[in-house]
Amino acid sequence: MDNLFYKYFLLGLIILSFVLNPFAKKQASKNLKSSEYFLINQIIIVTLVIFYSIYLFYNNHCDINCIKKMSSKEIMWSVFAGFIGIIGSVALIAVIQLDEITFIMPNIQPIVILIGAVLGYYVFNESMGTYKMIGIILIILGAFCVNYDKFKNNSITKKVK
Repeated sequence: MDNLFYKYFLLGLIILSFVLNPFAKKQASKNLKSSEYFLINQIIIVTLVIFYSIYLFYNNHCDINCIKKMSSKEIMWSVFAGFIGIIGSVALIAVIQLDEITFIMPNIQPIVILIGAVLGYYVFNESMGTYKMIGIILIILGAFCVNYDKFKNNSITKKVK
């Protein structure tokens, strides 16, 4: 039971950070280019990671030799994850400066869920049951419903006279 509570607590933290992070970035980057804010944000993150690392090492929760536990394949995946994270962060900062987050995020997340499910199933051999497929379809339909008015009123979708 404790493990279940811990898992849902962590999921709650992830959801909260995913919801609040774009709003915080938009507020903080109002007077900067996306690349400028990205650098400032990364300096802050590196500083916080250094303090967290000191805490972990001081309390013997991590050993400096932990990288030796990783295979070369795992290290390459870590580098890839870091590279993709940088690209995604810069792109997210740029796009939240262009439009409302309440429009952007409901359009990004269903696509993330769909591509994640397809990659998970076909590339990483994760399970895909009927209810999971139905849920993904409903999420995508929900995104269309949430954004129907914006798409309907967009000049691109109107007939050219």
